Amino acid sequence: MMPLSFVVVCEAHADFEMAATLVDRTLCEYVDLMEPQVIDSYRQYKGIRPESPFLTWGESSEVAKKLGRRAHGHFQGKPGDLDAIAGRKAILVVLDQFPDVKSIFLIRDSDGLTARKAGLNQARAEVKATNFVVVIGVAHCKREAWVLAGFDPRDEEEHRLIDELRQELGFHPCEQNHQLHATHDGDKRSAKRVLAILVRGDRDREAACWRETPLHSLHQRGTENDLVHFLNEVKDRVVPLFSGPRSVA
Repeated sequence: MMPLSFVVVCEAHADFEMAATLVDRTLCEYVDLMEPQVIDSYRQYKGIRPESPFLTWGESSEVAKKLGRRAHGHFQGKPGDLDAIAGRKAILVVLDQFPDVKSIFLIRDSDGLTARKAGLNQARAEVKATNFVVVIGVAHCKREAWVLAGFDPRDEEEHRLIDELRQELGFHPCEQNHQLHATHDGDKRSAKRVLAILVRGDRDREAACWRETPLHSLHQRGTENDLVHFLNEVKDRVVPLFSGPRSVA
């Protein structure tokens, strides 16, 4: 069996790494016989550039222009919300460049704009094909909120930092990460600022938040920031692409 082709459309490598890891972990949780050490034989992530296993939103826009791919401004008779046209172009580009694709992942920050998720849903609703699926992941309001959902303090210093942030913010920055809705990085309620304080520039510590934290914890803390929506979409849309779904309590 050839591995299924997946294409992630996102802003940067950090977004891809987090999304792909969460997809893989969900697959291993729910598909029989799928384990981390053999998952590469089940799926492969693809990008336009050989050194990059994903597609950026900027790349999809550039390729769409070169191909002459146009996305009309109305979706099912209604004007497109924010990102509806961008989402439609991305889907068209992926289908053109990767005709064997089985799952397309559209990953975005909401930046506090609910219309962004609505627009991507409009783009997906126009897809009539049944030989691939489209998964939407919109982090509210920044991807760092998803990372914070997986931050469990490991030592006394990290507990101290959490306590200081709770005093400053008036709420737990990880358990109520959705309240970090500032869009400017330096603002008090910026998820990016809070995460920087907690991980102190350690990329491995940051990655551990989505690589190691139990999925049930991510579900508990990801209800309000739309992480749960993404994880459920993977379970409901991608897991069925593989035979032998595992029943997990």
